[in-house]
Amino acid sequence: MASGSVVALFSVVSTSFAPPRVLTFRAEHGFVDSDNLENGECCVCALKAFEDDGGEPARFLGAGALIRRRSDMLQGDVHDLWIADGLDPGAGPNLAFGGLQRIVDRLFRLHLRAAHNSGVVSFSILAGDGTGTTAAAHAAAVSRGFVCKCECEDSNELVLRFEPDEGRMRYEAAAAAAVAGNAERRTILGILYRLERSLVVSKLKQQ
Repeated sequence: MASGSVVALFSVVSTSFAPPRVLTFRAEHGFVDSDNLENGECCVCALKAFEDDGGEPARFLGAGALIRRRSDMLQGDVHDLWIADGLDPGAGPNLAFGGLQRIVDRLFRLHLRAAHNSGVVSFSILAGDGTGTTAAAHAAAVSRGFVCKCECEDSNELVLRFEPDEGRMRYEAAAAAAVAGNAERRTILGILYRLERSLVVSKLKQQ
């Protein structure tokens, strides 16, 4: 199935029912360890998403890890977001999609803060080709404006990158749909604030 069809499927499913109740937690110590990392890479933050069963985690929906490394080609530090589905047989596409959206949001906001404070120069999502173990992860990334497909400058891996105009539009729609005052909406508003601030700084530099 083409990636556009996958996103359309998840979009239809996620708007046909009540929004999924999702909990996100920091992954346990050692979830991303030295065996998973190459020289020069470090895990900034790893998250897991679960179905919210009355405030307690139930079905495992997926996980993501924000990795910082040095890029020789870009001559600076970059962030890679590794993300994948949880593959719990009881978690339908609506739940998995919603859980992975929360992971993308939280780790993208963390990146935007770091980009402002410590000069990280790039953010890429590694979410596979949108099939198998990456179906919901890939669809979640695209739904948040990560629609630019390209090869990583330091390898031949396929990555997704943020398209600012499309991404802002999608995050504005997500903010409008989120429940006022909840953690999800605060995260999304934080992303929009950082995106707008980055745009203002970029325009000032061009003057």
